[in-house]
Amino acid sequence: LPQAYNRDLQEDKEPVFDSVKTIIGMLEVSSEFAQNVTFNKDKIQKSLPAGHLDATTVADYLVKKGVPFRTGHDIVGRAVALCVSKSCTLQDLTLDEFRGISPVFDNDVYDYLGV
Repeated sequence: LPQAYNRDLQEDKEPVFDSVKTIIGMLEVSSEFAQNVTFNKDKIQKSLPAGHLDATTVADYLVKKGVPFRTGHDIVGRAVALCVSKSCTLQDLTLDEFRGISPVFDNDVYDYLGV
């Protein structure tokens, strides 16, 4: 390596400068967006249950019951698939339906459900 300034060692700087320029542009757009965005809170609230947001919470519930996360993920996937086929939410499943998927489920699962 040269012991003084060498132009060849500056070639790696160009991507850094391009990245800075890109980030500055993104921040300008993000700032404008954040100042002007509006949300329809009623529509969001009505749509939340249909997205099965409780699935992650149920997976955590199963982990607390000693189920490995990978297995819990599979169990919750089957529960969500049942909900989709029945056009319902996880809260709407009966304890028998939960237990039909896995015997690990108990009444306390309902304490973990609800947005």
